[in-house]
Amino acid sequence: PTPEAVLFLVVDQFEELFGLADEEESTRLLQLIAAAVSAPQGRVRVLITLRADFYDRPLMHPTFGPLMRQGTEVIVPLTAEELSQAVEGPAWQAGVEFEPGLAAAIVAEVSEQPGALPMLQYALTELFERRDGRYLTWEAYRAIGGVSGALARRAEEVYNALDQAGQQAARQLFLRLVTLGEGTEDTRRRVRLSELRAVEVDRAAMDGVIETFDRSRLLLFDRDPTTREPTVEVAHEALLHGWGRLRTWLDESRTDVRMERLLAAAAQEWIEAGRDSSFLLRGTRLARFEGWATESRLLLTEEERAFLEASIADREARRAEEEARRRRELEAARKLAETERRRAEEQARAALRLRRRALLLAGLTFVALLLAVAAFLARQQAVRNEQRAEAQRRVAVARELAAAALANLNTDPERSVLLAMEAVSTTYAVDGSVTRQAEEALHRAIPASRIQLTLRGHSGPVRFVAYSPDGSRLATSSSDGTARLWDTATGREIALLTDHDGDVTGLDFSPDGAWLATTGYDGVVLLRDVATGRELRRLGRHPGGATGLDFSPDGRLVATSGLRDGNVYVWDALQGGLVYSFTAHYAPAWYVTFSPDGRRLATASVDGTAKVWDASTGDELLTLRGHSGLVSVVAFSPDGTRLATSSFDTTVRVWDAASGQSLLTLSGHTSMVSWVAFSPDGRRLATASVDGTARLWDAKS
Repeated sequence: PTPEAVLFLVVDQFEELFGLADEEESTRLLQLIAAAVSAPQGRVRVLITLRADFYDRPLMHPTFGPLMRQGTEVIVPLTAEELSQAVEGPAWQAGVEFEPGLAAAIVAEVSEQPGALPMLQYALTELFERRDGRYLTWEAYRAIGGVSGALARRAEEVYNALDQAGQQAARQLFLRLVTLGEGTEDTRRRVRLSELRAVEVDRAAMDGVIETFDRSRLLLFDRDPTTREPTVEVAHEALLHGWGRLRTWLDESRTDVRMERLLAAAAQEWIEAGRDSSFLLRGTRLARFEGWATESRLLLTEEERAFLEASIADREARRAEEEARRRRELEAARKLAETERRRAEEQARAALRLRRRALLLAGLTFVALLLAVAAFLARQQAVRNEQRAEAQRRVAVARELAAAALANLNTDPERSVLLAMEAVSTTYAVDGSVTRQAEEALHRAIPASRIQLTLRGHSGPVRFVAYSPDGSRLATSSSDGTARLWDTATGREIALLTDHDGDVTGLDFSPDGAWLATTGYDGVVLLRDVATGRELRRLGRHPGGATGLDFSPDGRLVATSGLRDGNVYVWDALQGGLVYSFTAHYAPAWYVTFSPDGRRLATASVDGTAKVWDASTGDELLTLRGHSGLVSVVAFSPDGTRLATSSFDTTVRVWDAASGQSLLTLSGHTSMVSWVAFSPDGRRLATASVDGTARLWDAKS
């Protein structure tokens, strides 16, 4: 090439970078493009095309954003004259003509219609293939359903021609070829052909459906640039919006598609880790996916099914192992007690034999007159020996029970209480005595047992629990779709709240303890009177469902965060209704909380960040980046000067709440950290993890 040569790079459909690639890959590509274009005396020129609803995504990149703002050229819709040229020009070059008025009718149908060009392209192709000699006819135009109906009509015709197995395979195929929009429209998704063939439908039916839709030019085939595996995608993105059947499938299955994507991502991590059992689903997360897979109409791939079944098998193995351990402990305790009993009996028999031998030797020296007296004394002594032996046996059993009680103090304090009481009863019920070991075990076991009340009533797993500020009430929520109010003094149920459809995922008492706010998968935000359980008002509905909920310190506002989106809604607790809302994250925001002074809001998201907002306006103040996994909880220190975040990357971080500077990183948990909270004096942090431990940390940096 000559010194003046320039490399001109065209990147079409740039929005796919944000729908198909992960964040790390997209960031790296943006950095490379920015570096190439900005290089001194550089010879690289880049032209990208980008959909308007994705315009803000590249602007957020610190180096690529300024370049894009400087070099943006907005492409407005074609005018009627330009559309006419786009329709008639290629036809003239191909040597065909439109019947009178047909070209004008086509232009009129697509004029001022957003996103109509892909449908126009497909309709003209269909019209050309149905031409009559050198004429594009009105009859063919009506047969294909016009521009707006050509694509959808063709897809519907192909679908209706399939048998039942083929139609089922088609539904599974297209639901996997869509990336659901989070605040944007749905977009097409490039999928490995091997993934589609692994879906639990008839293999021949899936291959036949792919081939059939390919023949109708509704699918595109390519290869993955990294692995070179064959890939499949929707040929025209307009099909996602124009085909009514596909829209119905998406409306019915949005939750299923999101759950499948999460399960697929977790299964891929498991496979990449060599099927390491530490990557399997556990606890509530496993129960959620297990229940979903049973009810969902969206079928799994072989890898996803293997991952889910391996998680279930691991759970059952753990349960069996725990039950076997308990049985071994009980059997060991029983055998030890039996051994001590036999030892005591043997000692008693040995003592008795020695005594009889002594009496026999002594009797030989006495006269016959004393033999009767000796025999009487021997019998009395034997009775006492037997009583002593029995007493020794009881003491041995009591000591063994006491030892078992002490051994279980840290793992099962309630069992320790029962064992200690049995140790006391073993001797006290016979002669009123108590061994020192039994007395000590009982004294130590009773304080170790902390259960005061057991509250029963929910028919599903209990998700959340909250104390009222004065401690007189307790609120619980469950996946059975209910919340319940309890009297903490008696354990009596005060109120049953059954107004939610699906899991109740968030609840909070007002600062004065008079109200209880709840929300859940249905997104409804309810306010109730704590004293009576009566509904006071419905504040509104968080679209898509809510998971986080928090009262402001003055009790005037309630904030909720999105279960399936990154939106935050702030509600008027006194009058009801929405005060304002804003998009906090481009992924679900699973937690929201007010600062102690009520001036700020903090959110945590599955996008791996936490953010701080002005609570009066919803303006962003800080973004906290550093975690490599999703952020589960964010908490303010009591004085509001620091923030703590917990993450699925197994770490906890402490931040300066004014500047966003990272002050401290706490590492030690071996699995996802699901909760973090400051102590009342702000000196310590408490954390909870899926690794089965809770920890206390020094929070001072």
